[in-house]
Amino acid sequence: MHGTDPRSDDQLVQAFRDGDGGGFAILFERHLDRVVRYAAFLAFDREEARDIAQEVFLKAHHGLPEYRLQGTFTAWLLTITRRTVIDRKRRQHPLPQVDPLQPPPPGTEDLAIARVDTSSPLNLLSAAEREAVVLRVQEGLPYAEIARITGSTEGALRKMVCMSLKRLAKEMTEHDLSASARME
Repeated sequence: MHGTDPRSDDQLVQAFRDGDGGGFAILFERHLDRVVRYAAFLAFDREEARDIAQEVFLKAHHGLPEYRLQGTFTAWLLTITRRTVIDRKRRQHPLPQVDPLQPPPPGTEDLAIARVDTSSPLNLLSAAEREAVVLRVQEGLPYAEIARITGSTEGALRKMVCMSLKRLAKEMTEHDLSASARME
């Protein structure tokens, strides 16, 4: 089975470059679930996330010959995922033409990550905070990789995740306390 292949991602990339198509198949199997989860988080649609994953892996397949073995393959792949989702959202909801020297109109920030499931405690966080928390907590990525994916700095991400988790913990504790008081 491919999932137990002991080679690192970089070794598999090199195998692919050396003509071993199986190297890419292993990378695909190893990272498919993560790409689909991240795409679903950004796009809010599991079915669309599967389509996005196909597009991401097609782009990755074409880009592997130029892929530089710096950073991690995971960060590179999730960066492609993020950009693919953003590109799709922009095609679906084109932004109005604006003066580049003026601030963007309200509500036109990053359309790909602007919405959240209202039943989730994550709705207390901004889009950037949600993305950072999901990549750090759910995906277990180090801050350096999250910085590569999002274009933010490691220090800013550390602070954002710490403050976001504290806010979520406080809100959940207050919610639990108020629920307990109503039951009495």
